[in-house]
This record gives sequence, C-alpha cells and structure tokens, in this order.
Amino acid sequence: MSDLHELQNTLDQYNKNEQLKQRYQDIMNQIDESTRQELLKYDNETQLLEQKENNKKILNDTTKTCL
Repeated sequence: MSDLHELQNTLDQYNKNEQLKQRYQDIMNQIDESTRQELLKYDNETQLLEQKENNKKILNDTTKTCL
C-alpha cells in the first residue's frame, strides 16, 4: 500500500510540474508577443521620425534652391 501511495505522490508532483511548465510557457509567449508589439511600435515610430527628418531636409534643400 505504501508503494501505491508513493507512486500517487510522484504522479501528482509530475502533473503539478507539467502544469507549471505549461503556465511558464504561456507567460513567456505573452511576454514575447508583448515585446514584439512594442518593438514594432518602436520601429514604426523610428521610421516616421526618419521620414520626417528626410522630408525636412528635402524641404530645406528645395527652399535654398528656390532662393
């Protein structure tokens, strides 16, 4: 009977570990998705700033040429 009890405890611990692994993986996936979204947002903002700077330079060059 003791072996059966020990086996049940081992199985319970294994199941608990598997649940924890799955929860960890779910959290990591959420963090990854959140990080991905943040990086995309940052990348888009950077591209917009670069485009704005480029447009400003073109406008300045054009203004100088017209004067």
